[in-house]
Amino acid sequence: MKDIEIVEGLRKQDMLALHTAIDRYGDLIYKVVHSILDTAQSKVLVDECVDDILLIVWYNISSYDENRGKFRNWLISVAKFKAIDYKRKSNKAYQLQEFQQEIYEERKNVNLTKEERDYNFYVLIKELNEEDKKIFIKRYLDEYSVQEIALEFGMTRDTVYSRLSRGRKKLKKLLGGKRNE
Repeated sequence: MKDIEIVEGLRKQDMLALHTAIDRYGDLIYKVVHSILDTAQSKVLVDECVDDILLIVWYNISSYDENRGKFRNWLISVAKFKAIDYKRKSNKAYQLQEFQQEIYEERKNVNLTKEERDYNFYVLIKELNEEDKKIFIKRYLDEYSVQEIALEFGMTRDTVYSRLSRGRKKLKKLLGGKRNE
C-alpha cells in the first residue's frame, strides 16, 4: 500500500490503513518520541505519547496536505511536537511534585496547627506580587487545579504553571536555596 492509499484509507477511517501506517512508520514515530523524551523519561511515558500520536493521526488526518510534503514528514513533525508537549508537561509535573514533596516534608517534620501552617505560608509568600500570591493561595491552600486557576484569572494553563514555577524559584532563593542541601 502506498502512502497516498494509507492517507485516503485513514480519511475514510479504515483500520487496515491505520495498521499499515503503524507497521510502516511505528518504529520511526517511536524513535522520534524516544529521542525527545530521552532515557531519563519512563518507557510508559514514551508509549503513552506514541499512542496519542496515533490518535492524532487517526482523528486529524484531514490536516495533512499532500501538496505541502510527504506523509512520512508530516508524521515526524506530529510526533516531534507531541513529544515536546509531553516533555514540557512531564517537567512541570515533576517540578510540582518536587515542590509538594518539600511542603509535605516540612509538614511532617513540624507539628503545627493548620492556622500556624497557613500563617507561615502567608508570611512566606508576602514577597510575591499580589496576583502570584492569589495564585499560590488558590493552588496550595485552597487546592484548586491549575485549570480552575487559569479559568478564574483568565490565563492559560501554561501561564499559571510559569507563575507557579517562577514563584517557587523566588521563594527558594529567598530561603537560601533548598533546605535539604
